[in-house]
Amino acid sequence: MENRKQPFIQCRNEQKADIRFQDGGLPYALGVKNYQVMRADRESGEEALSWTYNHAPMLAYWKGRFWLEYISGPTGEHVPPSRSMLTSSADGGSWSVPRVVFPPVTVEAASYDGPGRELIEGETIPCIMHQRMGFYVSGSGRLLVLGFYGFSPAPHIAPNNGYGLGRVVREIYVDGTLSEIYYLRKNPYGGYAPEKNLVFPLYSECADSDFASACIELLENRIIRQQWWEEERFDTGFFGCEGGKAISCYSLPDGRILGVCKNSMVTRADREGIEWEPLQFCPEIETSTGKVWGQRTSDGSYALVYNPTTDSAHRWPLAVVTGENGTEFDGLLALTPEISPCRYAGALKNLGPQYVRGICERYPQPEDEDMWLAYSVNKEDIWTARVPVPLCSSWTGKVEEVLDERSYAFWNCYSPRWANVSLIKYGTEELDCLCMEDREPYDRPRALRIFERTASVRLTAQIRIDAASEQAGFVIELQDESGRAPVRIRLTNDGYCHIRTGGAEAKAGEYKLSQWLEITLEADCMTNRYQLELCQQGKVIQKSGTFSQSVRELERVLFTTKTVLPWNTLEDCGKYGDIGDLPFSSRKIGPAVCLIHHLKVESN
Repeated sequence: MENRKQPFIQCRNEQKADIRFQDGGLPYALGVKNYQVMRADRESGEEALSWTYNHAPMLAYWKGRFWLEYISGPTGEHVPPSRSMLTSSADGGSWSVPRVVFPPVTVEAASYDGPGRELIEGETIPCIMHQRMGFYVSGSGRLLVLGFYGFSPAPHIAPNNGYGLGRVVREIYVDGTLSEIYYLRKNPYGGYAPEKNLVFPLYSECADSDFASACIELLENRIIRQQWWEEERFDTGFFGCEGGKAISCYSLPDGRILGVCKNSMVTRADREGIEWEPLQFCPEIETSTGKVWGQRTSDGSYALVYNPTTDSAHRWPLAVVTGENGTEFDGLLALTPEISPCRYAGALKNLGPQYVRGICERYPQPEDEDMWLAYSVNKEDIWTARVPVPLCSSWTGKVEEVLDERSYAFWNCYSPRWANVSLIKYGTEELDCLCMEDREPYDRPRALRIFERTASVRLTAQIRIDAASEQAGFVIELQDESGRAPVRIRLTNDGYCHIRTGGAEAKAGEYKLSQWLEITLEADCMTNRYQLELCQQGKVIQKSGTFSQSVRELERVLFTTKTVLPWNTLEDCGKYGDIGDLPFSSRKIGPAVCLIHHLKVESN
C-alpha cells in the first residue's frame, strides 16, 4: 500500500453538513450575530446600491472602525463595467453608504495578449476588478486599500489569469478621505509594459514619502504578497509558492505559516515566508471553489471557516471547525442560519454565503476579541458576522434573562437591512427589549436562544407585537440541534394565535396588538405533547396537543416574523444567469414590529 504523507490539516468531523438545508442541519455556534452590510436594490435610487453583483468582501479594523471593501458590477461576475466599493462601521453592524474606491477603467486593447483576444471589438477594453487582498496596515500605522485591474473578454474568462493591467493602491486617512490612486505593481506579463503610464502613476511618484515607504514595506512582505499569485502568476520569481487560489495564512504555535486555499489545497512556509512547501490536497477540508479562512483566535485556539460542501453551485452553509494546534480540527458548527433567495439574475452567481474573509492576524484587532468575518450572499449582498470567542455550541443551566446588553451576547441574531434586530429601551418605563422590525419581502429577522439540551422543557416569554401585516407577524419555534421544530406558535395580524399541532395549524386563541403578552410553553419529547398558556391583561387561554414531529431532545427557541421564505433549493442554479429576477424585491412590505422583554427556559 502506498505510504501517504501526513496531511498538513486534518478535520475529524463526526457530522457532515446536509446541504438540503441552508444551515446544513448543523448545530449553531453560540451567540453569532449576522449583519447585512449592503442590500442590492436595482430601483433604490441610490447609485451605490443599484448594481446587483457584489462579491469578494475584505475586512480590516483600524482606528476604532471596521473597513470593508468589495467588488461590484451591474449584473454578473466578469461583466463590465466593474468597480470596488468601500464602507465602514463603528460597531460592525451599522455600515455607511458604500462609495467607489477603485472606479471602472477602460484602456487601449492593442497590448492585451491573453485568452479571448479575438472577442475584443474596437480599440479599447474595459477592466474587471479582482481582489484576493483588500487591506494592509503598515508598521507605521498607515491603512492601504488595494485592488487589481484584470480583463475578461467574456464572463468565462477570469481576470485573475495573469494577463491583467496591474495592482493599484491608495491610502485611507483617519477622517475617511482617500489619497489618489497609484499602481503598486504594473503587470508587464499581461502585455502592458512598465514604461506605459496607463491611467495611474506608480506609487514611487507620490510626493508623500511615508506612503511610498508603506508600499515598499508591503512589497517586501513575502507572506502577504503570496495572496497575489493568481493575478500576477507569470512573475515566477516573486512568489514563494506556485499555485494555490485565494490563500489565507496564519501562524502555527512554532511560528511557521500555514496557508489554506480553495479546493482543499494547503501549503506551509517558514515564519518569514521565504521557503514554501509544495501544495498538498487535504481531503478532510470538504469544500470546493469557495474560499477558506483560517486564523488564530484571541483565546489561542484556531478556526477554519468555509463552505463544507463539494457542491460549488450551492455554497451553504458557512461553517467553522476549531482546534488547539492549527493543524487538527473538529466540531463542525453553522455560522449562517439561512439565506435570502437570489433576487437578481446574473452571470456566475453561485448561491449561498461565500468567499469569507476575516481580519489578518498581523493587523489591529477589535477590542471585543471576537472573530469578525465578511462574506457575500448569492454574490449579491454583503454581510458580516461577529463570532464570540471561545467558540461553543451548547448552554448549561437554565436561562432567565431580560433582553439587555449582557444577555444579548448569548443570542444568535440575524439582521437584514430591511428586517433588523436591535436592542432598545421601550416606552416611558424604558424596558430593555429585543426588537425585530420586518419590512423585507424576501428575508426575515431571527433571534434564537440556545438552551440546555433537554427532553422536557418549560419556556416563558414576555412579548409584545406593535404591528403585524399579512406577510409578517410573530413566530416562535422550539427546535432540536438540527432545526426540527415539533412546536410552532404564530401570531397574526388578525389578532389570532395559531399553533401547529399534529402537522396542521389551528387557532389557539385571540390576542391584542400593542399589549404585553406572556406565553408559557411546556414540551415533552417522551410523550410528544405540549401545553400552551397565553396570558394578556388577566385573560388566560390554555391549549394542549401533540407535536408535529418527534424529536429526541430540544435545545433552542427561535423568534422570527415569518414561517416560510421562498428559499433557493438544490434545484436552483445561479451560475448561468437564467434563474430570473424576483418580483417586487425593491418594495418594502407593511411592517411587523415585535418585542421580547423577558425569557425563561428550564428543564421541566
